[in-house]
Amino acid sequence: MRINIYKKVNDTILSRKLEDKKNREIRKREVIKKVPEFRDLTKREGEILFELVSNIKNKEIKLKLEEELEIIKDKKKSLLEENGFSSDYLEMRYYCPICKDEGTIGTKNCSCKNELINKEIYKLSGLYNKIIYQNFDTFDLNIFRKNRKENEFISPYENMEGVVKIAKAFCQDFKNGRAKNIFFYGQVGTGKTFILNSISKEIMDSGKIVYYDTANSLFNLYTDYQFSNFEDKEKYRDKIGLVEKSDLLVIDDLGAEPLNSLKASIFLDILSKRSLSAKNVLISSNLSPYELENFYDERVRSRILGEYNCLEIFGDDLRMRSLGGMF
Repeated sequence: MRINIYKKVNDTILSRKLEDKKNREIRKREVIKKVPEFRDLTKREGEILFELVSNIKNKEIKLKLEEELEIIKDKKKSLLEENGFSSDYLEMRYYCPICKDEGTIGTKNCSCKNELINKEIYKLSGLYNKIIYQNFDTFDLNIFRKNRKENEFISPYENMEGVVKIAKAFCQDFKNGRAKNIFFYGQVGTGKTFILNSISKEIMDSGKIVYYDTANSLFNLYTDYQFSNFEDKEKYRDKIGLVEKSDLLVIDDLGAEPLNSLKASIFLDILSKRSLSAKNVLISSNLSPYELENFYDERVRSRILGEYNCLEIFGDDLRMRSLGGMF
């Protein structure tokens, strides 16, 4: 079955519009039942609107019709209030008053449409429920070790404290269009994925589109697309389009996937396309930037070092501890 994210989102927006109109009609019938005079006023209002179009060039008639129209509107409001309704009881009640349930403002997506797209993306990745409890509001810095070991210049607590500040600054800079990509690296269980989820939620809440996936799943998507037949390619196009056009691309667990030359080439191509379109990328990996060359390509290492803020996260493996579900 083809997963068409945009069709689902557009269907949701359309259903909202239909629901708006349906509910307004229900309220209108309720008013007319209680205030029969309202029907005649509404009928005359429609006649005037038609006559206005017919007499658009006759200023004298047009002025009289507009005056009558205002009188009718005032009368309708008075009747509503006199019979226990609010004056705006018959106005459209949009799910999103910003775009009036159109989903777009001019040629750009409204934040309500981006929110729907984000939900669909996260449902596909299985991460939608995770960001509910993996975000900056639930982040507990105190679980990180505060004492320094002999080989540590700072403690894991101090390290993560700095990482969180940079992560929050990224969110602010992203909203202002000045964010620099970040490459988080370190051993497993140190909080990299939690930070990625926290940033993702913050960006999603601002109405932007975030595409989140593991490196293995992402590379498999492109591999499957390349080796599929013409008919099957269609089912992969939506997701690939989101990878390339999303406001923020988040790649988790880089280096854990089985690697071959094709996947290395795919990775470089993804980074290049995002760079050319000036769209941000966040990456987490167990590999340091310098170790990337051994697994991928010198060009990958060069691009990461040149275009990304590289942040090491170190400390104890928190997944091995009882943390009440934080990691």
